[in-house]
Amino acid sequence: MYSAVIVLANLMSAEGILNAESRARMDMAIDAVKAGEAPFLVTCGWAYREDLNLPIAYAMRDYALAAGVLSDRIIVEKNSRDTVGDAVFTHRNLAIPRSWDTQSSSNTVTKQSRTSCMMVAGTFSTNLALRVAQSRLFNWCM
Repeated sequence: MYSAVIVLANLMSAEGILNAESRARMDMAIDAVKAGEAPFLVTCGWAYREDLNLPIAYAMRDYALAAGVLSDRIIVEKNSRDTVGDAVFTHRNLAIPRSWDTQSSSNTVTKQSRTSCMMVAGTFSTNLALRVAQSRLFNWCM
């Protein structure tokens, strides 16, 4: 069991609708939370669109709520502006204060104790964040 499932965003429309990649990542995370793999779902991302004042993390939260995830199980991290920031801010603002011990296993999901996190991301994001985060912040799920 994991402490949390952390989802890196991809893109959303000017209406705040997640694109197919973001929805696929969210669906994987939602399935994991609903299956009891983790008590929390963390959404990451800032208000990157110039034509919309909505952090993508909130669009992802709304998607999870619509899929039946309870609001008290969703944590929004809107400080990050890129993949590196997703890893850094989530680790600093959530994992450390909540005592989530975040061990890494290169690009695979393994059953471990509840003291690790699962991150859902695309291949490029996974490889970049693994390098920048010194391969020690999260278990990754692609």
